[in-house]
Parts: sequence; structure tokens; C-alpha cells
Amino acid sequence: MDTVNLQGKFFETHVHDGDTVKKGQLLVSFDKKEIEKAGYDTVIPMIFTDLEQERRPEASAPGKVDTNTVTAVVYKN
Repeated sequence: MDTVNLQGKFFETHVHDGDTVKKGQLLVSFDKKEIEKAGYDTVIPMIFTDLEQERRPEASAPGKVDTNTVTAVVYKN
């Protein structure tokens, strides 16, 4: 959190504004150890925007995950 103060240091973007992305495509990579060494928390929040009112997100795998883990599901109420 608040890593904006790093001004991009330790981060590498793999897509750019206007790109079309596909499921599973790498968006950003970062050096977790260096970020932690710089004193930052490496918790990654998930933000759901513009959900229809009758939909609700629910965490399905809190904690550590890998690239094959479904981390959240959006349900229709």
C-alpha cells in the first residue's frame, strides 16, 4: 500500500493504456523483497468497480495464492 511514493521503482508494467488484455495475461510484475525492504506492505487489495447493484463480490481464497487460484467470485443476489 502507498507504494506510489516509490515512483515506479521495483515495478514493471507489461501492458499500456489502451491495450486489450486477455485472461491470464501478465499486467504488472514487482520485486516483493525490495518493496518490503523499503518499508512497504505488500498486501494487494482487490477493487471491484461498476458492479451492478444486484451483484456482490466474495473472496474465495483468502491468503496466499498462485496463478491458478480463483481469488474472488462475483455473485448475483
